[in-house]
Amino acid sequence: MKDLLIIDMLPTYGLVCYLLVSICVTLAFRGLAHACGDRRRLCSAVIALLIGSLSVALLAGCAYTIAMPYAQPDMVDFYRTYRPAAFVFLTGLFCVQSVFGAATVQTSRNRHNTGNGSDHAHQCEPSCRHDDAHRSGRTTAVHGEGAKASVQSIPVSSPIP
Repeated sequence: MKDLLIIDMLPTYGLVCYLLVSICVTLAFRGLAHACGDRRRLCSAVIALLIGSLSVALLAGCAYTIAMPYAQPDMVDFYRTYRPAAFVFLTGLFCVQSVFGAATVQTSRNRHNTGNGSDHAHQCEPSCRHDDAHRSGRTTAVHGEGAKASVQSIPVSSPIP
């Protein structure tokens, strides 16, 4: 019992840490899916999150492998028994994150390529909605129903008394 408890539990702590990281990354993908922005920036954000997640998964796998022999004998047997399951767990979580990341990019692509004015206006912030309406010439809720977006100024007439 002279060994520290942290060495006995380090492989488990690594798996729990990666579980929390994967939940946070998945929630970040959900937030990115609703953001209005450039598709290249979205792709680079998704790739950066996946690379960060992969590095944490590799760190958790290394912690599992390195700390396992230094645990107490009964814990070493336990960790050896579940080593394949631990690596399947890490790989599975990363695959789920990759699917969510790909879905985020695909959702953004579909929304911006096929979305009409009112659909796009609902999903983006007002400044983005206004600028996109002027660039594309679409009808949006900002300019009223049936109004054509244009950058020309409209002369103002005197009010009716």
